[in-house]
Amino acid sequence: MRQDKGQVEKLMNTVSALIAITFKQLDGKIVILCDQLDGERRRRREYVNRFMVNVEREKRNYDETVNNLYTQSKKIKYEVKDFRNDAENKIPKKERAVHSEAKASETNNTALKAHFQADNDRIDHLESFRDMISQDCRWEDELSNSKRNLVQKEMCRKFLLPHWR
Repeated sequence: MRQDKGQVEKLMNTVSALIAITFKQLDGKIVILCDQLDGERRRRREYVNRFMVNVEREKRNYDETVNNLYTQSKKIKYEVKDFRNDAENKIPKKERAVHSEAKASETNNTALKAHFQADNDRIDHLESFRDMISQDCRWEDELSNSKRNLVQKEMCRKFLLPHWR
């Protein structure tokens, strides 16, 4: 009977030691995962910051280009109006000049459409970053749940171990 009790006690000590080792290993893995997560967040923030600086610079350039094109467009609009008035009174040569100005406006419009499409592509790219950030939040939630489960298991172990002896 005493031998059985001694064997049970040795077995309990072995189980306790194994549980302690397992928890230490899990704690180590959690620390490593937290460090990796922090590194990834830092790299993502740096990348997003660089990307946003580029986007802001491109936006300023784009705004300047749009304003210049708008000014040019208004100027061309008034020139076309003047040409039309002159064409009614002058030779057909003026009509051809107005026609070429209209073609230039169409070309500018086509260029603006291409620029708008490029901006829409950039917006899609930013939305993919938002999706990655959402995934990161889900991973943080999973890590929090794992930590909470680990604490609960540790509490159960501390509670149940004395009752097994």
